[in-house]
Amino acid sequence: MARLDNPVTVVTGAGGSEGRQAALRPAAGGSRVGLTDLDASSLDETEALVRETGGEVIAVAGDIVSEQTIDELTTRLVDACSKVDGLVNNVGIVFSKPLLEHPVEDFDGVMHINTCPAS
Repeated sequence: MARLDNPVTVVTGAGGSEGRQAALRPAAGGSRVGLTDLDASSLDETEALVRETGGEVIAVAGDIVSEQTIDELTTRLVDACSKVDGLVNNVGIVFSKPLLEHPVEDFDGVMHINTCPAS
């Protein structure tokens, strides 16, 4: 299988342990990465680790369901790299108790985060 030239990968939820690993792996393989997470300090740590591997990174702290966050990350990536080749969508929430014990607002929140970004 052919490899992409100068690949660009977006990783959401990049501040947590799984997202951090999802960012470091493509960066170590030569991919430039665009990162986002709600937690700015955790995102800063991931960004620093990517830079330590020699990877190129653009990081935007914010809520991935916010059009502002999506627009800022995409604009910066397209300006710097002219493309996006891959996405690791590492953001989602789950119920912590049986479904029927949650109010409708909990269900709506899960559906909004897990299935309808920027809507």
